Amino acid sequence: MIAVFDDYHIDRVEAYDAPQIHHLLASNYEHFETYFPKTLAENLTEELSETFVKKKIDAFNNQEEFLFTIKKTITGAIVGLVFIKDLDWTIQKGEFGYGIAKDFQNKGIASKAIQNLTAYAFKTLNLKILIAIIYKDNSASIKVVEHSGFTWTRTLEKEFKPNNQSPLDMELYTLHHER
Repeated sequence: MIAVFDDYHIDRVEAYDAPQIHHLLASNYEHFETYFPKTLAENLTEELSETFVKKKIDAFNNQEEFLFTIKKTITGAIVGLVFIKDLDWTIQKGEFGYGIAKDFQNKGIASKAIQNLTAYAFKTLNLKILIAIIYKDNSASIKVVEHSGFTWTRTLEKEFKPNNQSPLDMELYTLHHER
């Protein structure tokens, strides 16, 4: 286990998580479809989720990308996912991507997960820079990174292209490790 807080815990993705990841994404499809289209496409069925999880475990073991689950401690139900992705080991930089089930938003869960995984990224992975790229109207996500110590850096013009939509300007938030 990476971290425990309140009634939740964070752990690296495991093979047995595939059915729950499929359920999380399928039951929150509309909530995730704009900003997680690739992840949704890779988890449309339980079989696809099994393949997705195997790829993510391999990526984790090869230090190419890190996928973590946020689970309710008592039931083990997955309520969110956090990625540390787009790693650049030469400058020791990684990007957070995260999503929480709609019913679990605005409870501080994402903030605590990002705070705990920030500590993990700095101490265990030895990253020096963490970034998060967020749409300007996603105030809940902006609050998550601001509560976790990230600061707005700049606007990235036409950075993200959601399915069947025009490219969106995104906001870059950055956190540097103070050693």
